[in-house]
Amino acid sequence: MKEKLKINKSVQDREIGKMIKEKIILILMLFVLSISPLFAGKNLINVSVDKREISLGKSIKMTVEIDSKIANDYKLPKMTDFVVVLKKQLTKNGKKIYIYEISPKEVGYFNIPEIEILDNVSESIKIKVNEPVSYTTSSKSYSKSNNNIFVKAEVDVGSVYVNQQLTYTLKFYTKFDLASNPNYTLPMFQDFWKSSPKTKSGYKLINGENFFTFEVSTQLYAMKDGNLVIDPATVSVVSLEYDNVANFQSQAEFENGRKVNRNLQTESISLKVYPLPEVGKPDNFSGAVGRYKINSYVDKKSVVVNEPVNLYISITGDGNINSVIEPEILLTEDVQKYATTYKVKDGGWQSTKTFQCVLIPLMEGKKVIPEISFSYFSPDLRDYVTIKTSKIEINVKEGNYVQNENNIDNNTNNNESDQAQTENKQINDIERNIKIKNYNFSFVNNKIFLIILIVPFVVLMILSLIYRVRIIYINSDKVKLNKQRAYLQSISYLKDAENSISKNNQESFYLDINLAIRLFLQSKTNVNYTNMLKEDIKANLDKNKISNKTIDGIEKILTDCEFFKFTPAKSTSEYMNQTYNNLKNIIEQLDKFYEKNSH
Repeated sequence: MKEKLKINKSVQDREIGKMIKEKIILILMLFVLSISPLFAGKNLINVSVDKREISLGKSIKMTVEIDSKIANDYKLPKMTDFVVVLKKQLTKNGKKIYIYEISPKEVGYFNIPEIEILDNVSESIKIKVNEPVSYTTSSKSYSKSNNNIFVKAEVDVGSVYVNQQLTYTLKFYTKFDLASNPNYTLPMFQDFWKSSPKTKSGYKLINGENFFTFEVSTQLYAMKDGNLVIDPATVSVVSLEYDNVANFQSQAEFENGRKVNRNLQTESISLKVYPLPEVGKPDNFSGAVGRYKINSYVDKKSVVVNEPVNLYISITGDGNINSVIEPEILLTEDVQKYATTYKVKDGGWQSTKTFQCVLIPLMEGKKVIPEISFSYFSPDLRDYVTIKTSKIEINVKEGNYVQNENNIDNNTNNNESDQAQTENKQINDIERNIKIKNYNFSFVNNKIFLIILIVPFVVLMILSLIYRVRIIYINSDKVKLNKQRAYLQSISYLKDAENSISKNNQESFYLDINLAIRLFLQSKTNVNYTNMLKEDIKANLDKNKISNKTIDGIEKILTDCEFFKFTPAKSTSEYMNQTYNNLKNIIEQLDKFYEKNSH
């Protein structure tokens, strides 16, 4: 009996031990499962920065590492307190790595938000932003001949974004009388678009002494990011000096002063240029930077079918107005748009570019010109801004449009007017004497008349059907539509360039040539070349296996555009003609190349 009890107890102990072991294993499994998301989140997403405290105007390097298994669901959250630019993207050790450059918008404490993908969440990172480091240019931007005469060069800001306006000013000061006006030579401004220089002169008190001043101001727009350098400027002047009376050789020399030739030179200026952020960039952004406003209007709101309407779009701002391109206008199929012209009005710190195009309504009814949007980057907000015009309604009535000859020539003399009135009276008298019933002619029974009447109507219906099918087909292929629009715009700019040669308008010619070649390349590849740097264009063409000779020709044209567009240097009509013909040859070669490779 005792042995039986011992056996039962041993079995019971084993069962209890087994149950305890199973419970421990179950608890361990539940524990592992409960903490696994924490470890998974840490391993699958990792965000790091190179510094957590910076000054306003400086940037931070932010690195985001994501496991390739979940990388397809990655999207950087909106960072409202920072301007974000993606600098590099690569794959390494089974991870997608994104490297960003981020710049804070204000002073204070800000968080880089969490990144959440599926059930994996990164940690937020706190950044401290201090007041910006003060920037002065005058301390290293001037040179003196002595305390009585000196020059200096300065810019109004220490850092800008690509295509943001800044002002470069060359200043000359002297207490001496001058034998002639100062001669100055500005830097080439190789990495900048530039406006025509403006000069002014006057007198200014410096430390209680009266100086004659001469200033030259130029508006600049950086074409690329990085640390750019503005080369020195020089001023040559002939001054009249009286400081060594004992050495004067004659009374005339004493009265007029001794002429002293001086050549003064400023020092170079360093400038930090930030790239425009890729994150948040609108689809219709074309490179404008600054502060802008837009307006649109028409010359008439009530017309008949086929009567032209002039649409004007005015864009005013303090940025590089010459680089602003025509905004897209989304019209219905029953309103036809024709080629656009533009005018630029320089208003000093703010300029206006007005686009004018002709719209022709093809059917009666209420026609609406929709809102026209324009996007630009605001350095003040450090973010993109989209502005829109108001809708415009046009009332189109059925009727035949008759061109008013008085609108063509308002200088018709009184004799011609009297003669026209007499002829009209004679015609009216003849019409009153004609009676249709005197003619035995049946229109309904006349087969020739019916054919003449019906055939054009049928042909018109067929052409209208073909046109509608074509429009539907084109709209179904957005890429093809964008290419066609870019091609039409490039041809338009090419024609404008040809007109600029006849008018000897150098600035307009090189602006039109620059846009013509860029838009033509866009029409063939659907890649936006409008604001692409010359080096990037060259690299893209090289990828497409364009011949080196053609690439060199395009690079030469773009280099000329950069040099002559806003430079004081003059280009001859012969040289502009040669550039125009070279571009036409390049376009023909590229047309054949892309046509051959598309089949």
